Amino acid sequence: MEPPAPPDLPKRRNWKKILLITGGSLLGLVLLILLLGPTIIGSVAKSQIASTLSESLQADVQVGNVSFSWSGHVVIDDFSISPRRSGESEPLVAIKKVDIQVDLPAAIGGRYLTKVEVISSRVIVEKGTDGKFNYEFPPAPARPQEPVKEKSDGKPPFVQATVVVRDGEVSIRGGGLETLYQKLNAEVKVDTLEKPIQATLSLESLLGDKVRLTGNYALPTSSGTVSLALEKVSLKNLT
Repeated sequence: MEPPAPPDLPKRRNWKKILLITGGSLLGLVLLILLLGPTIIGSVAKSQIASTLSESLQADVQVGNVSFSWSGHVVIDDFSISPRRSGESEPLVAIKKVDIQVDLPAAIGGRYLTKVEVISSRVIVEKGTDGKFNYEFPPAPARPQEPVKEKSDGKPPFVQATVVVRDGEVSIRGGGLETLYQKLNAEVKVDTLEKPIQATLSLESLLGDKVRLTGNYALPTSSGTVSLALEKVSLKNLT
């Protein structure tokens, strides 16, 4: 009678070792993605924002930096849009910081909840020697229009967004003159795409001229209303 074969302990130990090494490697890879993911996403977003807007606006778009976190927090620094015209020294729009907060779990579920804060923005509207304003960009190449994506029930996606502009200024130049408005504050509210978008804007010149705009715009009908209020506005102070 032959003695029983000894248990295959070495093989079992090898499998345990392999599982431990594999599990450790996968865990390390997940941690690496969690750590480096925001940096990679921010770098890709920076190039995509600049290239996409440059093509659609036919303008020079610069983005200083884009940071992203898994909480849905996105920050864009030193953003600017400049017309592609000779002799232009300053951008049409320059923004120091754009702070965006997106509810990622809600977005995964098809509900888009976003808060955007634009800090220290500067807009320069200028009429050049050719008689054109710097916001008159050439038309972008024609592209087939994509319909707004709708849910299976036929309704547009659920969107709630608030955009706030703080500490901005607007400079209007022409004929060697300039009118400067400061204390630019604005707010845009979107409460689902089925309701009109609400907007308010206020600004004040160095001489105390005050302007306030309120309005709404309905996407389904492409219509809206605007109310303009002026306080202490002197026409001789305007460019």
